[in-house]
Amino acid sequence: MLQFFRKYQKIFFVVITFVIVVSFSFFGTYSTLSSHKEASDSIVTTTVKGEKVSLKEIKLLSYFLDHDYNDDNFPNFFNDQVLQKDVFQTKLAAELAAEFFPFFEEHLKESLIRVKNYQPYRHPKYPFFSAEMIWGQYVPEMMQEITSLQKMDLPNKEALTALSNIYLHETKFPPYLLKAVLLNSQRSQSWMEPDPFLEQKDFHLFGFRKASDWFGKSFIDLVAQVIINVSDMVEKDKMGTSYNEAKADLQKTFVSNLKRKAQINESKLADYYARQLGQIGMNEKQVVTLWQKICNFRKYFNSIQNSVLMDQTMWPCELANYSVEKSFLPSYLQFTSFKQLLEFDLYLKLVSDSKNTLLLPKKFRKLDEIVKRAPELVERTFQVKVKEVTQKSLKASIPTKQMWQWQLENYSDLSEKFIFLTKNLSTRDARFEVIQKLTPKDRSLLDDYTLEQIINNEPDVIAKELENAQPVEMELGISFSSHQNELAGIEDYQKLKKFLLNQKQGSSPIYSDNKKAFYQFEVINASQDDQIMTFERAQKRGVLHNLLEKVLEEKYSSLRTKDPGRFQNEDGKFKSLEEAIEDVGLSYFQDFYAKINKKWMKKGQNPLEFYTSARLADFLEAVRKNSQNWGNLSGLAAQWNIQKETTSLSSKEGLFSYVSDLKENELSETVITSDGPMFFKVLSKTTAIDQDLLDRQRQVLSSELLKKTTQSLVHEIKEKNIAYFDKNDV
Repeated sequence: MLQFFRKYQKIFFVVITFVIVVSFSFFGTYSTLSSHKEASDSIVTTTVKGEKVSLKEIKLLSYFLDHDYNDDNFPNFFNDQVLQKDVFQTKLAAELAAEFFPFFEEHLKESLIRVKNYQPYRHPKYPFFSAEMIWGQYVPEMMQEITSLQKMDLPNKEALTALSNIYLHETKFPPYLLKAVLLNSQRSQSWMEPDPFLEQKDFHLFGFRKASDWFGKSFIDLVAQVIINVSDMVEKDKMGTSYNEAKADLQKTFVSNLKRKAQINESKLADYYARQLGQIGMNEKQVVTLWQKICNFRKYFNSIQNSVLMDQTMWPCELANYSVEKSFLPSYLQFTSFKQLLEFDLYLKLVSDSKNTLLLPKKFRKLDEIVKRAPELVERTFQVKVKEVTQKSLKASIPTKQMWQWQLENYSDLSEKFIFLTKNLSTRDARFEVIQKLTPKDRSLLDDYTLEQIINNEPDVIAKELENAQPVEMELGISFSSHQNELAGIEDYQKLKKFLLNQKQGSSPIYSDNKKAFYQFEVINASQDDQIMTFERAQKRGVLHNLLEKVLEEKYSSLRTKDPGRFQNEDGKFKSLEEAIEDVGLSYFQDFYAKINKKWMKKGQNPLEFYTSARLADFLEAVRKNSQNWGNLSGLAAQWNIQKETTSLSSKEGLFSYVSDLKENELSETVITSDGPMFFKVLSKTTAIDQDLLDRQRQVLSSELLKKTTQSLVHEIKEKNIAYFDKNDV
């Protein structure tokens, strides 16, 4: 969202600046339109402390609150959204609704009628291009709240709450931004026919332009009276904000709000300030006095929230933090799917002669036995630097002039091969003329053949390109009877194996299998003998995928014969092996998986998920207990060595329960996590205050205190019958 605003910020600034300048110019001149100026100075009520309150005081503050810096018709840059921040996002609005709902009910009834009749904007030709689409990106709750409110039949407190939520959503993503996003999205779609009315469309929800449209003038007047009451209480306690403090804060707020909406000329701030006063129809003293009351109001509720003291005996916020050594499996043994587990157990079955044990083998089958069972798993490894050029890149590197030269010099042989070339032409000019007049298809055939001949007969071309090629260092494993894919231009890897074994130090001669690609090798290191491939390499190279399919294909055939319905789709056709591989694999290893210790299984866990996560739990448990002297393994068994790292566990984390009662240097139980089984050794313990928890608990208490204080204040206003409601507004 920020990237979007940055991208189009110049457009936003131009549009908004225009609106501001026009509104300042117009309303600075016609400030008499402000109805609050007509309010009399007659005393209409008192505060809870007995201070007199005039009608004009209420109306001035009510008008001030009703217009904020986001108001596109009557922007009030002195107001930083007091209603949204201090009334609707706190408990105050809800408490006012609870105590004085009858006074707002009639207006709410009218508001609900407009809500029910409301239809969000949709493009007339492309219905998917809509306000709902944009809300889905920026305020996804908006449409859900609107739909919920439209289903309510009677005006009630719940409806007022729902309306308040929608009002807050629109505050965060105001109408002018919705319109700007729609316009720019429409412009960016060249295929879309523009909506000619989009530019003039009013995007204010339900046609409500200010807070009083949403909730009624009576509600805003009541909020103004609450602020006046609270301000009076603060003043009586000698905690009030001074006039100069309020003025400085007001000016700071004004500049901040103005900068939110437009780029401004700092040297003209005084002019903007004066125009704003003219727009709202007040003088500076009146505005500063109103802001004093708002500052007092905020100071009062902030002091309540900040007054909460946390008693650690009642609200413990201690955070334990243990430094631990974590022992865990290498990443290639952290299985994320049952199919990976099947490949792993097939690997063990092929390379190990252990008798169905859940522990991992330290000894393996003899090499010649594995060559007979699975030759794909026996390889000779070479650490090499490889340079590669393809025939295609070589053809592109040969200059056209060199190609023409070769064609003219070898024209007689070419005319024998290609029937479209005129024979027995002795001069170069005649030959060149024939070649130039060939059809594009014939010319392509001739050129392609020519370039191949140059490459095959002039090795300097290949050598030059290889010399400029960037070498790539890689481990090349060449196995028996397996499909290799490390080098795309190699077809016979056994031939390559013999070639590499015969190489001495330095770069090799140019090597190619099929003239489609050419290589130059520098052997850095080579294994002394053929060796069994590790599980990690076999899995990465896809060897185990192919072996698993071969093994399970026979098993699948047998299962289909015994129980055909189990493997059929709804259309009666058998599932492919890929679709049924987990089910077939489970049957193949059924007796073996039944041995996995049930103590690891979580309640309600899927069996396939259980086997995948718990397959190596017994092995790790054996490592933890060192029951079979599991230390640093060597040779092929080194692939089972567990990994260790020092990390920390805090009492916030679920895994902390496994170490919470341990002493230093003690080992935890083996625990199964999403990263596989692991265990911990406690190295050291520390404790500190959990600041996040402390803040959350303080927030709970301060919210509760704020709610009770607000309830008490609103209830007192009602009990003393000092809330004033203008009969013309109710």
